[in-house]
Amino acid sequence: MDVEKVKRWSKYTDRVEGYKDLKYVLEYCLDRHLTDEERSRINWLAESGWDNVGCLVDMFREIAKKKQ
Repeated sequence: MDVEKVKRWSKYTDRVEGYKDLKYVLEYCLDRHLTDEERSRINWLAESGWDNVGCLVDMFREIAKKKQ
């Protein structure tokens, strides 16, 4: 694994950080607030491991950049 990614994604060992970043980037991409059900799923995903969360956040950010 890329050392830079490990450094960048290591903050996602904290579920709260993962949830916050996933929620923010998804709301930005979707241009709306998430529903209660969607937030619940994001909370579940935030516990799926730092590397999974980091990869998802990066992909969603890539989509957000394409939106601009």
